Amino acid sequence: MGENDDDKQGQAGQLFENFIQATTCKGTLQAFNILTRQLDLDPKDYRHFYSKLKSKVTSWKAKALWNKLDKRYSQKEYKKGKACAGTKCLIIGGGPCGLRTAIELACLGAKVVVVEKRDT
Repeated sequence: MGENDDDKQGQAGQLFENFIQATTCKGTLQAFNILTRQLDLDPKDYRHFYSKLKSKVTSWKAKALWNKLDKRYSQKEYKKGKACAGTKCLIIGGGPCGLRTAIELACLGAKVVVVEKRDT
């Protein structure tokens, strides 16, 4: 692996860390937008977003998270991400419960939109 690849992986890891460490709604959205833009990820590509993010963010901390998520979502109930294929869901509220619900639905294969009125 060349130095350029190491630099890209280091940058991806730092951008992901900034996203995880954000403490406000506005800060989280900004960090997410920077992360997706810098890593050339399309957040609207909901079918492939996770796998592309996982391939670009390879820090040890991110890998630990990916392993936990993969283990959970490989359970039979998720039907390999097709249990809710073709379903569209609107989540009102981006608090912990709303975001958790959105993640679960997305992993079941649903197309999910989250709306949140707070900007701080």
